[in-house]
Amino acid sequence: MAKTIRVNSGEKVKIFSRSFSSMPLAYEFQARPLGSHQLNGEIEIMTRQILFAKPPTILPLQENNSVDATMWDTFFDIYIRAGSDLEVTVPKRNFGPLRWVIVFAAVIVIAAVSIFLFSI
Repeated sequence: MAKTIRVNSGEKVKIFSRSFSSMPLAYEFQARPLGSHQLNGEIEIMTRQILFAKPPTILPLQENNSVDATMWDTFFDIYIRAGSDLEVTVPKRNFGPLRWVIVFAAVIVIAAVSIFLFSI
């Protein structure tokens, strides 16, 4: 289920945030104007690598948006600054394949700890 965020003209709203992650991901979302206004706004991307912050990246807001986070973007925030009233639709992230990797890693760790404990 997608999440819809209303952003009033002049507001700045955080729509995505990640911390301590180095997984490259594409964050996709849609924006549509409310009422008879044209879509007007910008995307502000704030990235930090452990200790060092990069200057913010500003992109024009479009109906369909995609922002890429690289492996080096340990902290990554996406803000919308609205020039007119709008709605931003953020799809629910699907971590299906990642979930199986995590389960597999957990099974290996549990097996290793069990073998270690029983060998003492």
